[in-house]
Amino acid sequence: MTTFVLRRLAATVPLFLGATFVIWAMVFALPGDPIRALSGFRPQPPEINRALREQYNLNDPLVVQYLEYLENVVRLDFGSSFTGREVSDLLREAFPHTLRILLVAVAFTVIVGIGMGTVAAFRPHRMVDRWIMVVTALCVAVPAVVIAPLARAYLSVELEWFPSRGVTSGWTSYLLPGLILGLVATATTARILRNAHLEALQSDYARTAIAKGLPPRRVIGVHSMRNSLQPVVSFIGADIPLLLAATALVETVFDIPGVGRLLVLAARGQETPVVAGVVMFLVIVGILGSLVADIAAAALDPRRRIR
Repeated sequence: MTTFVLRRLAATVPLFLGATFVIWAMVFALPGDPIRALSGFRPQPPEINRALREQYNLNDPLVVQYLEYLENVVRLDFGSSFTGREVSDLLREAFPHTLRILLVAVAFTVIVGIGMGTVAAFRPHRMVDRWIMVVTALCVAVPAVVIAPLARAYLSVELEWFPSRGVTSGWTSYLLPGLILGLVATATTARILRNAHLEALQSDYARTAIAKGLPPRRVIGVHSMRNSLQPVVSFIGADIPLLLAATALVETVFDIPGVGRLLVLAARGQETPVVAGVVMFLVIVGILGSLVADIAAAALDPRRRIR
């Protein structure tokens, strides 16, 4: 297991370098002049313009800027915004809100997704199974950009079941954004687990257990669950970066001061250091989440450790 973890850690290094360089290049290829945006597009003396560009290394070649920034990131220093605030401080204030939304989304995915997938496997090709497949297909088909404003307008504003904006209501403020964020992952988890259970029931060990008189529920709930959870764990780990990216939508709709909303506001204001720092932070969190999922999947199936 130690060798497997070390191999996975080594594999994340080129992934991190490649992803961060592409993101850095894309961020600084955005149109517009951040120094002009900082001054509200008002004329300013040339010497101040030159000093600001020198301060933020905007005159250096792209590769040099990236290497300088990467050296700071290793020290967990994501630079400072054009207004003088440290990006690390902005992330420290915003990430707890995003983390709460992610926890709600992952909990919803694990509890409801695994429950629906297991129930569907109990009665394959029956009415319950067909309804679950229809509902999950609809959840996957309808994008969050449509669901989020509709859910806020109906469930929060009209019915008043959830807070409509802000974080003044404690954990209740994060419930509806988290549920919307985890909706697609929940539906996909249910479908993956249902298919994994049905495949496991065709294996020799499952047929032997059934031949010995064990009911299908026990075979599914006990014997096939360990193997069937492996693709689910891998999927959730791979889906973490997508969940982090989708937080920008739900946090903007529900006015939650998280990392996603911070990214949107920084992009609007052409705060390239903040955009680069936030995206870099999200990449690091996404890579670590995928790494943890790989380790968890290897713990469930020792055969994965030799790959």
